[in-house]
Amino acid sequence: MQYSPGQLRKAVGLSPEAYRHWKTVLPSLSSINGHSAKFLIGDILAIAILKRLTDICSIKIGSLSGISEALFDLCNSVSLDELEPLILLIDLKNNTCSTSRLLDKQISADVLIVIPLVVVIDELRADIMEMQNEYAQGQLILAMPSSSADHLVVSEGR
Repeated sequence: MQYSPGQLRKAVGLSPEAYRHWKTVLPSLSSINGHSAKFLIGDILAIAILKRLTDICSIKIGSLSGISEALFDLCNSVSLDELEPLILLIDLKNNTCSTSRLLDKQISADVLIVIPLVVVIDELRADIMEMQNEYAQGQLILAMPSSSADHLVVSEGR
């Protein structure tokens, strides 16, 4: 399934202004242009992870541009089900990111950000399900013909 920019912003809680700024800073976002731009679930996961790093760790999005392409590639390389049990390892100094089942003792990074992907994926799934339910309800309301009961209420008002 593909998602529009509005759906991406809603799923991760990103304002239109922040989205516009992020498009100028992140190479993976700047390559997707126009109102008909479509995002995969892996793209949304990558944005959700970046948003977590900006919100929780107070890292400026510009500082994350170096790892963004690797993060987008990693998030789009396998399904959410395959990523869910893993932890994400981000090394900002070397601009790398990888996944692992366990924290490897052989890691030689100065500072390493560790993100359990199950938390991000669970929240993302819930937000997307809610968004899809809202969309389905809106479609149902639009598809329903006006009932005769509505017509009777108007007639009784005379």
